[in-house]
Amino acid sequence: MQIILSNFKLKLIAFVIIGTLFFTACKKEKSTDSKLNPNILFQVEYYNMAWAYTHLGIFIDENGNVLKYNLSNNYPNNWKRVDSLDYISSKDLLSNINFATIDSQINVDTLLQKATLIQATINGTLSDIQYLGADIGLHSYYCYYWDSNKNKYKRQLLFVTGDYQQYNTTAEAIELTEYLKTITF
Repeated sequence: MQIILSNFKLKLIAFVIIGTLFFTACKKEKSTDSKLNPNILFQVEYYNMAWAYTHLGIFIDENGNVLKYNLSNNYPNNWKRVDSLDYISSKDLLSNINFATIDSQINVDTLLQKATLIQATINGTLSDIQYLGADIGLHSYYCYYWDSNKNKYKRQLLFVTGDYQQYNTTAEAIELTEYLKTITF
């Protein structure tokens, strides 16, 4: 009887230890995921290399934080670009966000209402490119969504103007572009 009880105690202790380790590991993983997935909704940036390197812009997260960056005086060798299909890993996006600081906050209710339009812009038809000039640079407006199938963010062009102009033709993209134009950096 005592051997059975000791066996039971050992199994119970092992179960508690394994369970604690399991739940602790899950918590850490969740915490890391939320840090690596900052839920960025939008990006507006200006980029020009004509006369001097200029690269500045903002990210907007789901909490209404406007995260401003200005890389013009220091070309970062480790700024991460989207891939050829406009995807970026959460790790690379977080790396870019680390160049930014919170500049201001916008109304979260309005932001989240506008964020419901993002899905309709994804893979929307882009207009033909219209060339406007040279050495103007590019002022670009983007939205992001998390693609759980690829485990990456998808960056979707809404509107770009400067050396050339092109826009996403969906009504939702046009509405989002007008909204983002009211948020300056």
